[in-house]
Amino acid sequence: MRNPLGLMAGLLLLSGPAVAESTCPPLKMIASVDLIPSANQRHHYVEVQIAGQKKLMVLDLGAEVSMLSQKAADDLDLKTHEANIQVYTVTGAATNRYTSADVQLGRLHGDIKMMVAPVLDDLSDDPRIVGLLGADVLSNFDLSIDYGTRKLDLLDRNHCEGNILYWPAQAVATVPFKIWHNTQIVFDVILDGKPVKAILDTGASNSTLKLDYAVRTFDIHPGDADTPVSGHLNERVDLITYGHTFKTLDFNGIAVSNPKLELIPEKLSSKVGGPELGSHIRARDDAVDAPILLGMNVLKHLHIYIAYKEKKIYITPAGTPSASQ
Repeated sequence: MRNPLGLMAGLLLLSGPAVAESTCPPLKMIASVDLIPSANQRHHYVEVQIAGQKKLMVLDLGAEVSMLSQKAADDLDLKTHEANIQVYTVTGAATNRYTSADVQLGRLHGDIKMMVAPVLDDLSDDPRIVGLLGADVLSNFDLSIDYGTRKLDLLDRNHCEGNILYWPAQAVATVPFKIWHNTQIVFDVILDGKPVKAILDTGASNSTLKLDYAVRTFDIHPGDADTPVSGHLNERVDLITYGHTFKTLDFNGIAVSNPKLELIPEKLSSKVGGPELGSHIRARDDAVDAPILLGMNVLKHLHIYIAYKEKKIYITPAGTPSASQ
């Protein structure tokens, strides 16, 4: 069910009249904000004001609802309440607490309900980084995300179909997608010649593949020279992850050579899915049918435009950063 916490439909425009609907209105920019990369570019943040204080949140389309750390809620003096859902982290930790706060993103602001998760207290040593800005808010707009120029543009969803290319590009690839759980973007990819479903996850530092699926489908042998141990999931020593470099990853004309995927344990997938941030909420078991999370090691090279009404992703190479970036 959409908005189980009564989450608001979207952020409110600070000024200007509502966009009048027409048969085919032109593309309309609502807001534009900078993307702020981490030092290793594994995460990208947006600056927000929460309860009047400037903070940073991870741009996370893999998060079905926006989330705030418990420490941030305490520091901002925000009251928490019991929700009617449980949110699970990647290691199985759960929270059913939420809070409400006035949030401003560029020219947009509104009252947002966010889940409060103590596990996010370890999200970063930077006190400005307080949580995840999820698809419950972002999916109310078309999104243009250029990791080269480090820009996030939010646009009105009502426009002429295909009329999206407002940045310089010689060609554009179009990838149709489906929506799962009202917010998750799921599309078809070809991995080493085999069709696989993938979830677009801007909050995942690496692209991942479920370990059991990799073994069954690609005859992979975890622990051998081609698939060495890469670490542990969220520092859980009992959850071993492996790295494997495939030959090709293709999604409707976008070809990635020698993609390296992190193979993650399957046993938690009925509750959660995704590395590091614990950003993924599984409301139903059909999410296990998408074994790949397409994360930042691939996405950082792209400019993607997500047209939610059309259910299409338009993709070009990432733009060139300015000299000051």
